[in-house]
Amino acid sequence: MKSQGFPREDRIRKRGNFLRVQREGRKIVTRNFVFLARPNEERHPRLGLTVSKKVGNAVVRNRVKRVVREVFRRSHPFEGMGLDLVVIPRAALPKPARMEDVLRDFEVLERKFGERGRQTDERWRTR
Repeated sequence: MKSQGFPREDRIRKRGNFLRVQREGRKIVTRNFVFLARPNEERHPRLGLTVSKKVGNAVVRNRVKRVVREVFRRSHPFEGMGLDLVVIPRAALPKPARMEDVLRDFEVLERKFGERGRQTDERWRTR
């Protein structure tokens, strides 16, 4: 049986990678999140989370991170596509964070990327 965890190869861990996504990536804003996405050299999507203190105290921030990771792990967005995705929760996110809200925003993200098509690397560089 496959592990149910969130393995290291599915995460963005280095500051340089976060900054590269922020600098070169596409931005999509939903009611609860800001999503930044950029193609990567891997063959699978990776997730990075940045949760500000504006979202809440440590308990609230950790809950948001757990819920976002779980939705990402279960929904398999952008499967088979090399994509770095940085998720920034907005302060307006309902407390406590619910899976339904996060899943709805991930569906909006996938729909918006579907409308734009799966861009080539040159088109990703332009905002």
